[in-house]
Amino acid sequence: MILLLNTMKVPVFILSTREPKQIKEWWDKQGFSMKAEIINSDETFFKELSFVGITRTKLPAQIYVDDRAYRYTGQTVKEFLLDFTEVE
Repeated sequence: MILLLNTMKVPVFILSTREPKQIKEWWDKQGFSMKAEIINSDETFFKELSFVGITRTKLPAQIYVDDRAYRYTGQTVKEFLLDFTEVE
């Protein structure tokens, strides 16, 4: 997926509460074809296509992929709470 996004000229960065150094060490051990680098903490926007960025700072992005996300689309508080009580 990362290479596909990269060929579409979409920069990719990893945003995590984990220590960026820890993520970089893990990434380097995986043997991925694309390198990863820790983003300078002063950066306010990530545009790099030559590597995957790693940061603890939520930067602007075209899309966020998250395993625990909830999509807010203007729900009322009641609708918001009901979303969590529905059983699938």
